[in-house]
Parts: sequence; structure tokens; C-alpha cells
Amino acid sequence: MSVKEGETVALSVQAVDPDGDTLTYTWAQISGTGVTLTDADQAQLNFTAPNVNSNETLEFSVTVNDGIDSVVSSVNVNVADVPVVNKKSTKSSSSGSFAWLALLAMPLAILRRRKQK
Repeated sequence: MSVKEGETVALSVQAVDPDGDTLTYTWAQISGTGVTLTDADQAQLNFTAPNVNSNETLEFSVTVNDGIDSVVSSVNVNVADVPVVNKKSTKSSSSGSFAWLALLAMPLAILRRRKQK
């Protein structure tokens, strides 16, 4: 299973006891950046994929118990790092460039007037 960071993830298990015994569920995170597990004692586990610096695999296990026997299964969740897009400002300011040009041209105009007199 693959998700993007920040997405809500739901993992579920289906189990049946042939004797009809009540089943209990225990989810646990085995590896990867830690997440807060919601409903870790239910057939469906929920969590939010963590923010990661690079793509990362999280591993979870679920133990299903009927009071006598138990079965353990695991699942991997691949979390994709979503690149951050930095928007550059398209606003550019060129004000003042003509003012500098005018200031530089002013002495030339004054010199030219003096020479003409």
C-alpha cells in the first residue's frame, strides 16, 4: 500500500473463528517514523501518514486472538515524500532605474549648455 505524507490511512483485517469465539485485535507499529494509532484494538486501524524527508516504509503487525490461539500478520505502508514547491515571486521592481539614468545624464546636459554659451 502506498500513500502520501499527511494522508489518512485505514488498515483492516478480516478474521473468522470457526468456534464462534469472540476475537480481539491488537495492532502495533514495528518500524518507521512513529504515528499515533487510532482504534488499535479494533479490526480496522487508522492513522495519519507522517511527514517524511524521503520515501519511507512503515511496518505494522496485527495479532488476532480468540482467547486460546492467536495469529499474527504484518503489512507495509509506503509513505511518499511530497516535494514542497516554493513559489518565487513574479513581482519585480525596476523602479528607480530611470532615476539613476537621469541623474547620470544631468551633468552631461549641464556641460553641454556651458559649452554652447
